Amino acid sequence: MKIRGEKAQVTIFVILAVVIVGAVILFFAFTDSGQKIIAPLIPGGSGNAGNIEEQLTNCILEKKNLGGDILFDSEVNSILKNGGEKNPKFFYLHQSIPHKYLCYSANYYEPCVNQQPLLVQKVESEIKNSLSPTIEVCIEELKADLNDAGFDTRNENLNVSVDITGENINIKIDYPLKIKEGEGVRSFDKFEIKKPSGAYQLILVADSIVSFETKYGDSDPVAYMSLYPNTRIEKLKISDGTTLYKISDRTTMEEMNFATRSYAIPIGYNLK
Repeated sequence: MKIRGEKAQVTIFVILAVVIVGAVILFFAFTDSGQKIIAPLIPGGSGNAGNIEEQLTNCILEKKNLGGDILFDSEVNSILKNGGEKNPKFFYLHQSIPHKYLCYSANYYEPCVNQQPLLVQKVESEIKNSLSPTIEVCIEELKADLNDAGFDTRNENLNVSVDITGENINIKIDYPLKIKEGEGVRSFDKFEIKKPSGAYQLILVADSIVSFETKYGDSDPVAYMSLYPNTRIEKLKISDGTTLYKISDRTTMEEMNFATRSYAIPIGYNLK
């Protein structure tokens, strides 16, 4: 009888413990007071402060311009199509597209000189300058949403950097941000956004073609496509000695256009 009484007491305590734990879970999961207490303590928790990284990423990658085009894609594509610079100053205009001269010689029978030795860094800088206004707008919109939801936000200076890697365009945002509601505080120092892109391969091939033309004057697209089977290269010779290149990624459909003028031959030189 004594043993049965002890077992009954243990059973009662277990049931009480389960009820208490269940009540606590329900309190934090389904009541406003409980969610406000636990949200600041859980990364990615519920509430507007919980999905801040996702909100910022979606805004930057999906915000559209007045024409309805996605700003991120539009800006990057414009930079690549123009030869790595959004508004090139030295270019050959073909079919309304300014092909930036990446290698040029004004003289005949002379090799061209590389006009953009640090091409990857140049494209990274152009993307940073083009996307910074969008990033600033998205951050201000995010802060406004948080403040409207009752959160108190404190931030420091914004710093943006861009890295183009083998498969992505990486946007790194240094932005110390603190979000406070009641006694809870969440802190963010950095955000990183990765967008799949074939830009690195396009820039690599363009840089290789330029390097070849500084020595030999004329490249072979077929040879390059055999080395880079995912890349398509189109080449057009112009009568003034300019060569136009269009390099495209067969998977992402991104393209890069540029111009060269190397070992140019005068018009009519081979005519009899």
